[in-house]
Amino acid sequence: MPRLFTVASVLIAVSILIAIWSRLSYTELVLGNRPVLDLDNYHLTAQEVLAGEHPYELSHMETLGPPSVLIPYLLTSQLSERLNRVFWTTANLLGLIVTVVLFAKTLAKKNLLLATSLLLIVSLISFPVRFSLEMGQPNLVIAGLISLVLFKKKFSGFSLAVIVLFKTFFVVSLASLVTRKKVLLSTLIFGSIMFLGTFWVIKPEFYYDFITNNLATTLAQENIQAGSLNYYNQSIVAAVARMIGSSETGSLSILFLGLGLLLCHYSKSLKIGFVSSVLVSPILWQHYIAALLPIYFLTGKYVYQSKNWSLISIFLLSITLLWVEFPWLHLHKNGVFPALLASHFLVGLFMQLWLVAKMERGSNLISDAKLTN
Repeated sequence: MPRLFTVASVLIAVSILIAIWSRLSYTELVLGNRPVLDLDNYHLTAQEVLAGEHPYELSHMETLGPPSVLIPYLLTSQLSERLNRVFWTTANLLGLIVTVVLFAKTLAKKNLLLATSLLLIVSLISFPVRFSLEMGQPNLVIAGLISLVLFKKKFSGFSLAVIVLFKTFFVVSLASLVTRKKVLLSTLIFGSIMFLGTFWVIKPEFYYDFITNNLATTLAQENIQAGSLNYYNQSIVAAVARMIGSSETGSLSILFLGLGLLLCHYSKSLKIGFVSSVLVSPILWQHYIAALLPIYFLTGKYVYQSKNWSLISIFLLSITLLWVEFPWLHLHKNGVFPALLASHFLVGLFMQLWLVAKMERGSNLISDAKLTN
């Protein structure tokens, strides 16, 4: 009877998964038949940079990030637009599957298929995960790499180097490796080799131009239109700009970056480092939140095992804030209540940071108790 129940549960879960997949038209996405806004633009930009164009002087796209944002797309720049979509959609889905399977193995080895199916359902109903897939951003690839670092603890240096190359703000997390010098050294070696290897295309002067002409604009949120909620950007400085109705927040960006580095350094926790890296980024698009999927799984397991209803309530609230999106906020004018509501992803991330800190403190206490005994 228990086996029959398990089989029935798996069939129901897989059926729900197929229904979600069909509802979101992801078959067309995987086949490369659907436009993928960010991916298509970055693909074209990478091709133009390879042809000698300056990335900040293109008419069809203006990126707010450093030139390194093009590194992932240089790898597939010689593919056709459709094959490029197929490659990155498949890579993101594989990153999602790696994340889910590695975590599912820590939950139920006997019912791995059921656990995997349920976790995939929970993941695909998350707006940041869907948004990341539909924009072609490599956040789920990053989630898979974070999972390898946290769950397998193999190839950590290489994985961390790729994570930082794909999304520069994750460099903040390296400050947490003060007691893991071998991992830090291998990360820096792999990262330096790969970074310097891109100089033949992404020239050093591009970085100089970004620092001298674009960085201040990015830090100060000067791209925000007056009265706009800038809902897509969930960074701390964007939230402050929403609340005070001003985009002059450049000094705050530097302040929060410094605080993030200090938190990572003193916590010595890579989990805290990953969450802090996203939180202190001056630009935090909603799809970045999908990269931290392994963290949400870990905090969920922690609060469930704690049997503490206060922690469980905080976790469920944070996941609700991180999983939903309010489309009408994109068109809404600024105001106190809309400004607060428009920062719900950010609030959810802070709640996750608090839960990770609680989780890490608990594991440290257990380790200390074992050493004492």
